[in-house]
Amino acid sequence: MKSRVLFFLLLSSFCAFTYSGTEKPVAGPLIVEMEGRGLYLTSPTATITRGDTLILSSPRVDWLDGMKQEHIHQLLTVDLSNLPELAGYLDKGIKNTLVLSSLELKYKTESGWRNMQIHDRLELVASSGGNLSFKFKDPLRVPLDQKMEQVTLALKTWPNPTNGWLMELGRFPMHSVCCDCSGWCAFLWILFAYCNSCLQPQGGEYCCINCDPPVPAAPGGSCD
Repeated sequence: MKSRVLFFLLLSSFCAFTYSGTEKPVAGPLIVEMEGRGLYLTSPTATITRGDTLILSSPRVDWLDGMKQEHIHQLLTVDLSNLPELAGYLDKGIKNTLVLSSLELKYKTESGWRNMQIHDRLELVASSGGNLSFKFKDPLRVPLDQKMEQVTLALKTWPNPTNGWLMELGRFPMHSVCCDCSGWCAFLWILFAYCNSCLQPQGGEYCCINCDPPVPAAPGGSCD
């Protein structure tokens, strides 16, 4: 009887271990957690010009559903209604991004809704006259109507740069941190893994030690 109980406990432990190992893709010591974050833009109309530029008229911009509250909290000071500023930081983000990204376009036609994945490479994001334009490096390969109505454009990026890449060296994990980063700096870091402040791959405790000049790990902190 005792041997049966012991066998059952060992089997249960083995099953629990193998199952937990499938929750995240693992390659040697590298553990990757894929989490999406980004923006969705809704617009009454949109147009395609020259075959390579998508223009959204007077878009309303918000964060994607499912973004972590900890990230939303870091982005509270970001004004998504300021289209010229948003365009500038989106442009900087796509030109310096270190993560994967995708665009999904949805709009209404006479025959129903169309939902398109756009894999073409973005080259420029700009704003003019209350509109937001996305210029691609080459003419779009997906067939889109020249004029569209009830448009939604979702921009999604992966992975989580703050704790998505975890490199374990012995017992000591390394977490990349963008030091003293808030507002639009946090926007670039959280969405695009681009740090224009002081990047510390070993974690926030190294910000005061290695940054020149020394800066705290988080805004409002101190290096004293």
